[in-house]
Order: sequence, then C-alpha cells, then structure tokens
Amino acid sequence: MEDINEINEKKRKAEQFTNQAENFIRDNKVIAGLKAYQKAANIYFELGKYMLIPDIFIRISTLLERETSIYETMEYLRKIRLRLQSYDLPEEEAKIMMVMGNLSFKIGDYASAAEYYEQTAELYLKAEPDEYRTASSMFLLRAAECYEHLKSNYEKGERIIVQAALRLNKESVDFQAEEYKGIKLVKEEKYEEAIPIYKKLYEFFSSALNNLAKMIVDTPEIKYTAIYAKTKLIHIISEYRMILMFSYKELGEEEKSKEYALESIDHLNTGIEMIRGMIQQGFYTRDDLKRLTYEGFMRAYFQKYWHIKNPTPEEQIQHYILEEVPEETAELIRKLPYYDLCVKTETYTLEELNDLLSEFNLSRLEKYKAIFLVNK
Repeated sequence: MEDINEINEKKRKAEQFTNQAENFIRDNKVIAGLKAYQKAANIYFELGKYMLIPDIFIRISTLLERETSIYETMEYLRKIRLRLQSYDLPEEEAKIMMVMGNLSFKIGDYASAAEYYEQTAELYLKAEPDEYRTASSMFLLRAAECYEHLKSNYEKGERIIVQAALRLNKESVDFQAEEYKGIKLVKEEKYEEAIPIYKKLYEFFSSALNNLAKMIVDTPEIKYTAIYAKTKLIHIISEYRMILMFSYKELGEEEKSKEYALESIDHLNTGIEMIRGMIQQGFYTRDDLKRLTYEGFMRAYFQKYWHIKNPTPEEQIQHYILEEVPEETAELIRKLPYYDLCVKTETYTLEELNDLLSEFNLSRLEKYKAIFLVNK
C-alpha cells in the first residue's frame, strides 16, 4: 500500500502534466498537449481519483479553437469515456460527454452535439435521479437547440423541450395535444376557449423556469448551458404571452393584453442581459449572437404593438442589445437580419412591420404567423 508521500507525489506529477498540456495547447502543439493530459488522466485512474479526470478535459476544451484540434481531442475523449464506462461512473462519464457536446457544437456538428447532450442528460439522471434532475433537463434543452439547427429534426427538438420541462415539473402536460387544440381554436377565432389552454402552457414552462433558477452552477461550461436553458424557457414563455396578448386584444380586453406585453418586455430584458453577459465575457458562439437579436426583436414587437416607449434613447432595442458588447462583436451583430429588424421596428408602423415579417422565419411562432402576425 502506498504511503501518503507517494500519493501526494503522484498528484503533484499529474498537476504538472496538466499544466504542461495547457501550455502545449496554447502554443498550438495539440498532440503534445493531449499526450500530457493522457499522462495526468492515467495517474488519476491509478489513484482512483476519477472525479478529477473530466475536469482536466473541461479545462482543455476552453482552449481549443481550430477544427482539426477539436477532432484530435475527440479521439482522446472517446477513449477516456470508455475507461470511465468500464468503472460504471455515470457522473464522470456525463462530464466527458458534455465536453464532447460542447466541442461538436463549436465546430457546427449539431447532429453529434445533440446526441452527446442527450447522453449527458441520461447519464446525470442515472447517477443521481433526484440531485441531477435539473441538470439533466438543462442538457436536454441544449440538445433541443442543436436539433433546431437541423431543419429535418425540428420536431424532435420540440419533443425534447417538452421532455426537459417535464423533468423540471411535478405535474405533466400533454403539450402537443394542448397546443394543437389551441391553434385550432384561435384559427376559428374562439379566443375565450383558447386562452385557458395557453395559460396552462405558459404556467407549465414558467414553473420549469422557476425550478431551473434554483440550480447552483459551479463551472463556466455548466453556467453557459444553464444560461442557454433559462433564456430558451424565457423565449418560449414570451411566445405564449404573445399569443395571450393577441387573444385578449381580439376579445377587447386591452388591459389584460397590455399586461402580458409588459411582463414579456421585462422578462425578455432579463434574457437579453444574460446573453449579453456571456458575450461580454467572450463565452459565446455565433448562434448566441443570433439569439440576442431575435430576443431583441421580440421585445421590440411587444413595445410596437402597445405603443410602449423607451424611457431613454439608450434603451432603444438596437442600442440596448449592444450595451457593453465589445465593438468587434457589435459589428458582427449589426450584420445579422434580426438586428436589422430591431432597427426597423423602431421606425416602421405595425402594418409595415407585419408585411416585413413574411420574409422571416419566426421559429416556434411560425405556425401562428398567418393568424396573428400578418395584415388581414
């Protein structure tokens, strides 16, 4: 049996290999870096310090930028994952799968990323069903985002969003059946019957968001995924608020309609600030920039619909979404279609804006566009 000095010496050696690896990666010597990481991982396997192994690769993933480097790293991660699998360590395996998902997402391999995130979700649930139920749902939401990028799998993404929300809620809702009924009713202009359905869906996702907000995150990678999950739910909730806003307006209940608009503006501001915070820290992808502008458009549309003015010029949406964003990134954002839409929302009439929306894909609101978001 090893004495404490030998164990400490091995730990010191593993940390030394880890530091060497990070220096190699920074110098673009990826293979040398991965070999050094492998040596560190082998020591932790020998010592039985399995929980430290994923942390090594979480550290490396933040340093990788080039696509070839990422592919090389994935091979090492697969080998590490198989070793952890043989020890039946689902929590540690989940962390490795999370890194594989993040790296796949970074290079635009959304199909692989979705698969890795789904496996991450299931492994967390297997490790500790009660403790990791929230984390599990968070990675399902991340998988759903990947499926949104794969046009042929959009419906699967929708199902996964509901699956994630169900894990965050004690009470279940037959989401697809309820929404199908709701769409049928608003098409028939039966708004009084449709409103309770959309309230139920709105409350279902609001409850999921409240439960997700209680989750404590302790690493930048988990924090990023948590922020995505929260902003995704904020977006879905805002979509249902928009349908309720339209429905109450059609019934002549303008105060209730405006109330939903005001709540959404406040909620979307929170989502915009979360995404903006990631951008300010340099922890984002191009897709996050697109999400920022789409959330900005939604806020601007609620304001336009009810003639809600910005208190100051700085709070105009095209300025608000760029607040404290580095200029280089702001330039990229200004070139995005939804940023242009944000700008036009400030000057166009509602009728002109609705005409313009026919050129845009409104994601989950697309199925409502012909009902509410076009000129009749």
